Amino acid sequence: MAEINNNKPRNKQSLYQTAVGIAVVGGLFSVLIIAVLGLRYFRYSYILPMQENRLAQIKTELASGAEDEALLEQFRELDFESRKIRIQWYDFTSMAGYPLLFNLAILLIGAKLAKSLQNDKPMPVPGIKYSQFYVYTDSMSRRAVMTAFVLVGGMTIVIAMLSPEINYFAIEEDEETDTAVAAVPGLPSREEIAENWPRFRGPGGLGVSQYTDIPHKWDIETGKNILWKSPIPLEGRNSPIVWQDRVFLTGATETQKQVYCYDAASGELLWQADVPDKDVAGSELDLYPDTGYAASTAYTDGYQVYAFFPTGDVAAFDYDGNRQWVVNLGQPDNIYGHATSVVGYEDKIIIQYDNGLHDDDLSWLIALDWQSGETVWRTPRAVTNSWTTPIIIETQQGNQLITVSEPYLTAYNPDDGLEIWRTDRMSGEIAPSPIYDNGLVMVISPYVEMAAVEPGGDEMIDESYFKWTADRGIPDIASPVSDGQRVYLLSTYGGALAVHSIQDGNLIWQDQLGGEFHASPSIVGDKVYLFSIEGVGYVLEAADEFVKLAENPLGQEVHASPAFVEGRMYIRGEEHLFCIGYSE
Repeated sequence: MAEINNNKPRNKQSLYQTAVGIAVVGGLFSVLIIAVLGLRYFRYSYILPMQENRLAQIKTELASGAEDEALLEQFRELDFESRKIRIQWYDFTSMAGYPLLFNLAILLIGAKLAKSLQNDKPMPVPGIKYSQFYVYTDSMSRRAVMTAFVLVGGMTIVIAMLSPEINYFAIEEDEETDTAVAAVPGLPSREEIAENWPRFRGPGGLGVSQYTDIPHKWDIETGKNILWKSPIPLEGRNSPIVWQDRVFLTGATETQKQVYCYDAASGELLWQADVPDKDVAGSELDLYPDTGYAASTAYTDGYQVYAFFPTGDVAAFDYDGNRQWVVNLGQPDNIYGHATSVVGYEDKIIIQYDNGLHDDDLSWLIALDWQSGETVWRTPRAVTNSWTTPIIIETQQGNQLITVSEPYLTAYNPDDGLEIWRTDRMSGEIAPSPIYDNGLVMVISPYVEMAAVEPGGDEMIDESYFKWTADRGIPDIASPVSDGQRVYLLSTYGGALAVHSIQDGNLIWQDQLGGEFHASPSIVGDKVYLFSIEGVGYVLEAADEFVKLAENPLGQEVHASPAFVEGRMYIRGEEHLFCIGYSE
């Protein structure tokens, strides 16, 4: 029997076997991850479009007036399954990317190391037989592969757990969750939303009331047209929202965050609920005083109220004040503190979470499931921190979610968060939110210009979509408002009011009210309502010239925009919530 001389030292032979084992294990893990990605991709690319086409057909049938409970049940089940597929794809691709790259690197490193160690061939020598040699190398091989499996597998798990923004619990849903979703009553119709004031600046976020029976004069000293005023436990700069017989506000300090529910008719505080810190304590934030700890206006859909705070915490409460869920969107990075407000769309709660600078990879547009708070979609944004609130508009191309931050005005599909078009014309520290009227999106670059943009095209749109621009009286905080003929711009300092034609952007008139303004102007019929920081409520004619109808001191500071429903206006003062309506 021939004998083998193993000139390669045993430790070198062991190293060779370990390298081979590492390469094999790295390859196996890579193939496994790619296989699962392929399966998820098949469901996302082929099954999801078929389900969403069926959803669109069912929507059309339901919109035509069909009242088929079985059809509605099918819609709910398909909608849940579609959202689950989308979440699984987004979550797993986020989770799998880093481990896949790691295992591919391990495969290449192991293969290269094994090749370099393979150059030393075993030679025949006295003392070791073939059978003994192979028993020895087989044993080393098994130990090497097991060691490689433990090392590579352990590192893969660690890297997966450290991968950013992973929703591990969205990978699988149980049948109890499915049943709960299907049992939820339908969300409010467009007509119900229009009858209430569910978000910042009302339906559509435009600051326009569909009701005109609102007093334009009131007197805090005599109580004329002051139906009630109620104290607010904690400070805040957010605006009131109203749904039928409920008015909601939020308040917060460095150590406490709360949501308030008032009776719309009497002003009684029905309940107040605490919002716990999920991840980021308020004491860690360095907020600008004018922003504070409760600047973001809440949103309600008639079933729940959703509140957002500059800690990154988002919380949902039912109408009895029971907390449904709390999530945290991550460590905020905003030089003044977050002030963007909550927006609702169908079964989603949408938040524009802009942080840092445009190249910091910290900004996101986030949609949460209204029932669970789980992420439905999450779209990265290459923008700087901002203070604007999105609007959702109806166009011939479908619904578009309009966002403004330096340097982009961007439109997204609110169903899946995919970008539709953008333009890089925006500049400055942008606080005024966009509006939409006469088929034009109107946006503000503070102190620079107002631009009217036609919401069409795809990807990066050019100057042909800009219908006009204006550079007179451009505000820095207050959002614009339009009455269909004119666009009103209100500057913070001195109360300078500039009015432009919505047709061509030409300046119609410009005047000055005096004082300072944070609250955005509102349109009520043929009148314009404006509230100064000093608490004075100005009412002007919506006309081609400056006509002041009333000047109404409220007796305390006002930083928030008012809410309007039938016969009443709700305005948040520094200490009280006021209800203004005809008292005689």
